[in-house]
Amino acid sequence: MTKEKKPKKVVNKKKIKGKKPKREKIQFGERNKYYEKLFKTIAIVLVILMNFFYVLLCVTIGGLNGLAIGVISIIIIDLVVVFVVVSMMMLSIWFWSLIIKIGVREGIKGSVESIANALSEKNVITDIPVEPKYSAYDQNKDYTNLKKIVKEYEVAISESNYSNLSNFYTKNAMIMNEKEPTIVGRENIVNYYQTVFKKYRLNMKFEIKDFEIYHNNGYVVMHSISQIISKKTGMPTVKHNRELLIVKRDANGWKISKYIFNGAPTNEELFV
Repeated sequence: MTKEKKPKKVVNKKKIKGKKPKREKIQFGERNKYYEKLFKTIAIVLVILMNFFYVLLCVTIGGLNGLAIGVISIIIIDLVVVFVVVSMMMLSIWFWSLIIKIGVREGIKGSVESIANALSEKNVITDIPVEPKYSAYDQNKDYTNLKKIVKEYEVAISESNYSNLSNFYTKNAMIMNEKEPTIVGRENIVNYYQTVFKKYRLNMKFEIKDFEIYHNNGYVVMHSISQIISKKTGMPTVKHNRELLIVKRDANGWKISKYIFNGAPTNEELFV
């Protein structure tokens, strides 16, 4: 009889490789703390061993007297070493802090310069325009021109020339009269004067009391005396006004931007 062969157990020779646990990376700050503790421990152990062997040497050479001398000398040496080490540490801290401050300052300066250069390359930063000089001669010249404009304005009102009045105002000019709605826009101003001239005839005289001009902007303070004659009754009325002109200069010369006026005392001396 033949013996039945037992089937051999198939052994999987491939080892099942399990996932090795990932080692946690030590952060930079934690690594520094680890080495700091290690160095402190080594330093303390070395100091203790050195002291021990030094005392042992003193006892071997001098006996009890050597022991006393060894202990005292060790204390003195340790104090000197501690003082020197602490001094060196303080000096090192001061030195590196100084280096860091200089580095940070230079780094910030370099960063600002690089940002400014980058922005200037993209035309983000432009040179701030320098205002031209405005001399007393220029101011006197502008004042002469304003006086001429005020005189022409006075004539246009006295002649009831409402169509010509539009040349004295800016496009978005405003008239603010006492107890009346504000009139905005050159066209509305012309319509306002047209309505007034249909009912009244005005004889006006302006006197400039104060002015201020700087480049393309300025103001003029005036006192006006107007004779208002009703076309219906023919009766004249005299009115005194305090007037303020806010003026702007454009390509065509000086224009009235804001015209504000209200009643003034009849005694001109009160208006100084």
